[in-house]
Amino acid sequence: MAIGMGKEIGRVNETRPRARRCDAGVYEMTKEEAINKVLKLAESEIGYHEKASNARLDDKFANAGSGNYTKYARDLDGMTDFYNGAKNGYAWCDVFVDWLFYHTFGASIAMKMLCQP
Repeated sequence: MAIGMGKEIGRVNETRPRARRCDAGVYEMTKEEAINKVLKLAESEIGYHEKASNARLDDKFANAGSGNYTKYARDLDGMTDFYNGAKNGYAWCDVFVDWLFYHTFGASIAMKMLCQP
């Protein structure tokens, strides 16, 4: 089963014991490995508070508020061609999923999985 669509997408092999590099430069992983990798990263972010402003974004608790500023949007805003504009300050629940996929699968695969142009 492929993760996402297209030739450059990594494939999920449900029986392969270890990740290995495939021809597109993407590491193959089992479906279970892919799920566990996303969940492990998400779990490491438990407790992160959205920020009142664009300050101290890397601290889980500092500058807490309802301004919708996060390190997730900041990181993706810094990527060329990932979004069509800055997302910091907007509702961040979707941006968090985008950030998880970016850090788990890389920009190209994440964009395809997230139906980004």
